[in-house]
Amino acid sequence: RLRVDYRRWDGSAVSRTLEPLGLVLKAGAWYLVARCDGSDRTYRVSRIVAMTDEGEFARPAGFDLAEYWRTWSEGFARRLYPGTATVRLSPLGRRLVPVYLGSVGAAALEEADRAGAAEADEDGWCTVRLPVEAGRPGVGELLRFGPDLEVLEPDELRAAVAEAVTTTAARYTP
Repeated sequence: RLRVDYRRWDGSAVSRTLEPLGLVLKAGAWYLVARCDGSDRTYRVSRIVAMTDEGEFARPAGFDLAEYWRTWSEGFARRLYPGTATVRLSPLGRRLVPVYLGSVGAAALEEADRAGAAEADEDGWCTVRLPVEAGRPGVGELLRFGPDLEVLEPDELRAAVAEAVTTTAARYTP
């Protein structure tokens, strides 16, 4: 067992006694999968600020690290990107999807391609459904594309992006 002091994503600190089950390297970051208070959890190793050995424990029989990580990753993506948006993408915008939205965006493009839904029009623009974060972070993610993305649906998201663009443009108008 390990006693760790851990800094959460919001900066708050907690102390936990963990039973380590495995380490996972994902996109250059290490994650510790551990049992805490009877449930399996994931901790970013770089956020562990102190650690002490608390003795041995019995590893649970049949724990499958690869299966845990697959299930956890899918759930994390659903929590991070709870919505979808129908968007038009320029050829450059399409190339930027994996850069700006990572593997979740790349997977959405692959799915659209498999379904034949990402056919380019005569100007090279295509219409696809992309995962989006909720609220203001989702608007910010889409604004990164600049003029290479147009939100078509949902209407509320289209209006929020239009408002953000209008407000920004007003700041730059002499």
